[in-house]
Amino acid sequence: PSTVTTKDGWKLRIDTKFPYGESVGVRVLSAGASPLRLKVRTPAWAAAGADGSTTTEYRDYGLLSAETAVQLELPLSLHVRRAQDRSGNFSVLYGPLVLAADLGTAKMPADIVDDQLVYMNSPAAPVPKITADVNHPAQWVRAGEAPLTFVTDARAAQDAKTSFTLRPFFATHHVRY
Repeated sequence: PSTVTTKDGWKLRIDTKFPYGESVGVRVLSAGASPLRLKVRTPAWAAAGADGSTTTEYRDYGLLSAETAVQLELPLSLHVRRAQDRSGNFSVLYGPLVLAADLGTAKMPADIVDDQLVYMNSPAAPVPKITADVNHPAQWVRAGEAPLTFVTDARAAQDAKTSFTLRPFFATHHVRY
């Protein structure tokens, strides 16, 4: 949520619970001296088609007035972004949020350290590869019990028995991921 004030006196309030909700409200709190148009660009992640293709879309809400209130929906959905080096690596995203798999704390140092490099330099455990169709993550990733938490189907992993808990990268810390 935020408030925007222009040089010529327009004041707009943006209300949202993003990323915990898909709605965005824009309300004019006070009109400015010059005419102002509201144009909104739909982010590519919200405009993704069923085939994963994206297009940039703009919506023109026209000239604003002191009574203008607009409600927008920015749908969040699962999709995959492949690594550019063609290594086969990929990231699972929910809308614009990169998700990280919680790989636990086995063989990690005590959780009280001054230098985060200790975490990065501790030995890693092997992780089963995802062998499911990465083009269709909704077929092997489902919503978890907590907000913005997801769980992979165990059959999606190479060993067919490992399930991963995914959560936004920004909320993943003090664990391997």
